[in-house]
Amino acid sequence: MFNSLYFLHIPKTGGRYFFNKFIDPISEQINILHDPKKIDYSNLRYGQHLGWSKDISDDTYVVTILRDPIKRAVSFYTYILGNIVGAIKEGEEVKNIFLYKKYFIDFLESSYFYHDHSSKHLMYDFYYENNMFIDNNLKYKMQNLDDKVKRCNLILKLEDLKKINDIDICNKISNDLKLNFYAPFTNNKNYKIKSSDNLYNSLTENDKKYLYKFLEIDYHVYNSANFWQPGK
Repeated sequence: MFNSLYFLHIPKTGGRYFFNKFIDPISEQINILHDPKKIDYSNLRYGQHLGWSKDISDDTYVVTILRDPIKRAVSFYTYILGNIVGAIKEGEEVKNIFLYKKYFIDFLESSYFYHDHSSKHLMYDFYYENNMFIDNNLKYKMQNLDDKVKRCNLILKLEDLKKINDIDICNKISNDLKLNFYAPFTNNKNYKIKSSDNLYNSLTENDKKYLYKFLEIDYHVYNSANFWQPGK
């Protein structure tokens, strides 16, 4: 029996949209660890992206979403640049910006912290540690990483979410947690940055092969994860 839920929010995986739609509605029925509506994250370097919390216990139901690593890196880069130039404002439609793939590739190559970025969120607790000095030698910790992926009770693939009926997700969570059935929150906007798609589509297969070496462990996690599907 689970007595708490933790949403492991990896950046640029549709996490805020998912949390508001599927997890916040059950906040009265179960304890949500590090509930973003109850904690001030303004002083935390990573905001609501807290990584693998030390507060997770055997009684915690862990939910996370994974995304194709290159698509996630492109989206993250677009988000960073969009904020710098003022194209992204909370609660407003996102303005399109033109992005050069050369600068994106240079960014990912030189920004060591963003190598295997998703895997670092599965490995480290950014709430208590709250720093950027994170070990990049994840290859030496693969067993620990694999164990944490297996520990997740519900792993969703972002690319599948549009295909899965909202009610099926509510049923899955409420049945696993033995909660009263609930309906998803519907007044919830999910802004999409078209510039991100344009940048990703400009990448050649050779570009992707080159970028793979900076995201190799993320791809290991993504390709080996036990993604949930209705009826599975």
